[in-house]
Amino acid sequence: MVQGVLPSDASRLRPTRGFGRGAACLESALEALERELTVEEESRASGLRARLLRALPFVRAELEEEEAPGGLLDDVLLEDPALAPRVDRLRRLHRKLLRHLEGLIALLAEAPADAPRVQRARRRLARELRQHRRDEERLLLDAHCLDVGGEGP
Repeated sequence: MVQGVLPSDASRLRPTRGFGRGAACLESALEALERELTVEEESRASGLRARLLRALPFVRAELEEEEAPGGLLDDVLLEDPALAPRVDRLRRLHRKLLRHLEGLIALLAEAPADAPRVQRARRRLARELRQHRRDEERLLLDAHCLDVGGEGP
């Protein structure tokens, strides 16, 4: 549940520079958000908008931290400039995630959580969150663990 993972507001976030901590904090926020989006229980769905509103500043702050000068994505580019197209793709996905999260929050203000269009928006955002996780994990692994050869006996 988002409430158990996120601080009460984004101003309480600690700096998350570096691959391990930054990726872990963002991943934790996005995993919590994904859990909220996939819960089908009516009792939990009724408070979904409030929980998403609470998650929004945290997710936004983590994405901004990741994209900031000297942040996670800059570190990836320093490690391997050839990964620039994938970093750009991840930045676009960040904007898309925020846009769709904000859209779902707005939609929940006008439609019940179990309405078909809300369910479609929830599923779409959950898919995008899974895609983000896969893309970012692969990017980090390739930036730091890819053996390009050249060393040997």
